[in-house]
This record gives sequence, structure tokens and C-alpha cells, in this order.
Amino acid sequence: MTSTSRKNYLYSLDWVRALTIAAVVMVHSVRFALVPADPLAGRLLQVLVQFGRVSFMIVTGFIIAYQYRERTPRWTSFFKRRAKSSGAPYLLWLILFLALAMPVWPVMPFVGRLSRVLFTGYGHLYYLIITFQMYLLAPVLVWALRKSGRRVMWLGFLGILWEVLSWTMSGYFHERSWTPALFVSTYVGYFVIGGALGYEWDRYGAWMADHRRYFTYGLAPTAAMATAMFFLNLHWLGAQAAVNEFQPMSAIYCLSITAMLLASGTWFEKMRSERSTLASGVSLVADASFGIYLVHPLFVHGWLHVAQWLGIALNAYVNTAVTLSLGLGLSVAMVAAIRLLPFSEWVIGTARRPAARVVSANATEGTGSKAATAS
Repeated sequence: MTSTSRKNYLYSLDWVRALTIAAVVMVHSVRFALVPADPLAGRLLQVLVQFGRVSFMIVTGFIIAYQYRERTPRWTSFFKRRAKSSGAPYLLWLILFLALAMPVWPVMPFVGRLSRVLFTGYGHLYYLIITFQMYLLAPVLVWALRKSGRRVMWLGFLGILWEVLSWTMSGYFHERSWTPALFVSTYVGYFVIGGALGYEWDRYGAWMADHRRYFTYGLAPTAAMATAMFFLNLHWLGAQAAVNEFQPMSAIYCLSITAMLLASGTWFEKMRSERSTLASGVSLVADASFGIYLVHPLFVHGWLHVAQWLGIALNAYVNTAVTLSLGLGLSVAMVAAIRLLPFSEWVIGTARRPAARVVSANATEGTGSKAATAS
């Protein structure tokens, strides 16, 4: 590993990606283990932990901008790599999860259903449809950042304003369906915010490191406002609207959590040498984050089905904790096993683990920008 690669690698993003993918698994654990048993507490907790989608969108823009801020992009190579490391795993896991939900034979109904969900995703895989659209916008993002000069900050502010307005329109003035969740226009502001941060991270990162305690303090009032919005929506609009992430307060809350994670990530970057066990665990989960996103429903739903079949009756909160632990832990183990295979990049989007891990900005971009997961 060269000194340049050490300098360019952002361990703070490992912190963000690891905690975010854990939140994604927690959202699904809460939704399927806690909500049926305790709807009110489950839905409120679901609202407070469903920031993963936003965080990974910001990370995607961040990494692309950070990688190309000082070098000329080769967009042909960029898209070829993503066809292999994102497109192929999407198609593989789409077929697998669909096969688990319906008979493969006779084949024509299965193929018909597959053709209908190919461009919309199936279950949690819908998020990759948004990710593919972000990749298509990557050249525009890099061009806009370079043209903005010292006005990059204003692009970030426009991104925040766009998302508050976009989520308001999607949540309150749009027919309730999956449509807003499938188009990048609903999320492009987060992509731009991440790009602005990544492009000027030397400046913004230092400022966030100096003020990280304020990002932590600011989380409490935004969480309180998100909770208040939950109960207002529950009273006036019903349970479905209460857990709907498309609302202005949810956008602000998710942004505040992501900012706090980035700020606390600067602490992790400085402390990781003194806390080697923590650093190793965080890096392990972060490195596997895209694979965890792909495979974790197998273990979340698998445990719940096995528990029901065996007649295991646990307290709802204990069951949620068990579901989260198994969903995250077994996913990490499965990803580690798949990474021993020479074709692992086609399966989980991450290349076969080398004997000695070489970490660089390029390697980060290869895994982090795809680690797009959300509930």
C-alpha cells in the first residue's frame, strides 16, 4: 500500500457505511418482528431508524465526487465496472428472491413476473433501480461540481431544499404508490449533497471534525420533531402515512443523522489505531455492506419463518434483537464466504478478497458507492 493510497482512503466512510447498513437490517427486523406485535412502538422505531436510504445516497455521491475531484473520469470503464459489480448481482438476486416467492415451473408465468419487476425491483432490490439512475447521472454531477468552482456549497444547499420540497410533494400530494420511490428525481438532492461534500471534503471534513459535538447535540431536536410528525400523521392521516418516509421532517431528520455519522466518522478516523478491535469490526461490516444489503432478507425472514415453524415464542423486543443479530451476523459470514470465490464480484459486487488487503480511494469507491441500501 502506498502512502498516497493511505492518505486518500477515508476510514470515516467505513464508520458511516457500517452503521448505516446495520440500520437498514434493523429497519427490516423491526418491520417484520416488532410491528406485528407492538404496532405503535414498532412503527415509531421504524421511522427513527429508516435513514439508511438517504445515508447511502449521500455516500454514493460523496465517493464519486471524491474519486474524480483531481483526475479525469473514464466513463466507459466506470459504466462497464458497474454493469459487472452492480447490474449482475441485481439480476442474480432478483431471480433468486422471486424464485423463493413463486414457483419457477411452469416457467412462462415466472418469466412474465420477472419481466414485470425487472425495471422496478422486487422487495428491497428496488433501491438498486435508483442507484443505476444515479450512476447515469455521475458525469453530470462531476461536471457540475467542476463548473461550480468555490460555489460548491450552494449546490449542497440546493440539494437540501430540493429534497424537503420533493419529499413533501411525494408524501402529501402524490397518489400513494411506489412511484416516487423508483425515480432518481425524488432523491437527486441527496446525491448532489454527497457530491458537494466529497468534492470539498478537505475543507468540510476538517470543519465537521472541529464541530462534531454540535452535530450530536442537533440530533435530539430533529428526532423529537420527527417523533412529533409521526404522531400528527398517525392521528390525522393514519398508520400508513405515519411510517411513510416521504415527508419534510423525515428528510431533515435523515440529513441530520447522516451529518452526525460523517462528523463522528472523523473521530473514528483518528481513534482507529488506538481501538484496533473496533476498527477491525467496523471495516469488516463496511467492506461487506453491499453484500449484506443483498443477502440479509434471507436471514431476517428465514429466522422468523423458522421460529414460527418451531413454535418459538419470544418477547417481541427480544425477537427483534435476535432477528437483527442473525440478519447482520449471518449476512457478514455469507458475504465473507462468497468472497472466497473467484467470481464473487458477479454475485455480491465485491471482488475476491486478496491475501493482503490493499485499500485506496478506488477500492472505496468500488464498494462504498454500491453499498446502497435502504428500507
